[in-house]
Parts: sequence; C-alpha cells; structure tokens
Amino acid sequence: MVSDDKKPMVSDDKQYEFFTKRLAELSKATQDGLRLFVPTFSAIVGGAIWLQMQAKEPALSTYLYLSNWLVVILTLVCILLVIYNLVIWLRVWDHIVRITKDSNFPLPRPHWSAMAIDIGLCVAMAVACILFIRYNPFGIPA
Repeated sequence: MVSDDKKPMVSDDKQYEFFTKRLAELSKATQDGLRLFVPTFSAIVGGAIWLQMQAKEPALSTYLYLSNWLVVILTLVCILLVIYNLVIWLRVWDHIVRITKDSNFPLPRPHWSAMAIDIGLCVAMAVACILFIRYNPFGIPA
C-alpha cells in the first residue's frame, strides 16, 4: 500500500511476515481438505459394507445410489478445497516474489513440483471415488 506522499504505509518486512503466515495457513487448510477425505470415505465404505450385510433386498438399490452420491459429493468438495487453496497459495507466493525481487535474497517462483503431492492426492481421491462406484458393496449380490 502506498500513501499520498508515495511512501509505503507497511514495510516490506511486515508484508513478508503477513504473507508467509498466510502461506502456512493455506498449507494447513490444504492438508485439512485432504484429511477430511480419508476418514469420511472410510466411514462410507465401512457403513456400506455393514449395511449390505444387514439390509433387506429392497433397500439395497436406495443405498446404492445414496452411497454413490455421498462419495461423489465428498470427493468433489475435498478436491475443490485443495484446488482453491492451491490457487490462493500460488497467488500469495507470487506476491511474496514481487515483494522480495529487489532484496538481497529474492524468492524464486514456485516450481510445479511444489504442488505435485497435492495434485497427486486429488487424483487418488478421484480414483478412489471411481473404484467405489464401480465396486460398491451394495451392487454386489449377497
């Protein structure tokens, strides 16, 4: 930010501190989005197996569609959370690059490998969703 007399209102050090804290928060939010998937997906799979063994035949088709949609919604929400946080993370990182470009230790632009694990986990979530729909316990005859 710049005031009327063209002097920065906030020092570069304070901006750097603010944005690095924001990067840490975004990294944690991305991890939380990834962590949300595993226990919820496991609960749906475990519940599907248990209900399939307990349920009567007419209810199974309802459970089949319900569980498929629950897994699809869960997967989409988790993937969107991760992608949203990655996009914001890239924007914040870009801002830090601009702040530090004239310093003694300029920060380089992020390499694609910085996001490879998160993108790989999003792909794994999508694959798990597809496999669940394909091999849903409610679709297996008793």
